[in-house]
Amino acid sequence: MKELIKRNNFLSDTKEVKKVLSSKGVNVDVDTLSGILDPKNAVEAHTSLGGKASEEVGKMIKKIKDDIIGYNRKIQGRERKIRNASKLTERIVKLVLSGKKISEVRV
Repeated sequence: MKELIKRNNFLSDTKEVKKVLSSKGVNVDVDTLSGILDPKNAVEAHTSLGGKASEEVGKMIKKIKDDIIGYNRKIQGRERKIRNASKLTERIVKLVLSGKKISEVRV
């Protein structure tokens, strides 16, 4: 990498990278080098769980969407319980305010 910088080249300059590698005893053809240094190939190579490959990202997106659906269902269930508890509380308060003893109120 230092040699590329000294020569004012980048990894995308595959011919220059090949020259530097050849000088270090590493022989690789330009096409192979282009494939190795291609950013898209580099991203798609990360296929492990949670990797950057598009297939893995798609799996993560699906899981997150499924999780959100599950959380929304839980929230709706809790909201329903809160509404029911609120209605029951209102009924009990009305009965007590109308003169009924709390011990006589059926829940």
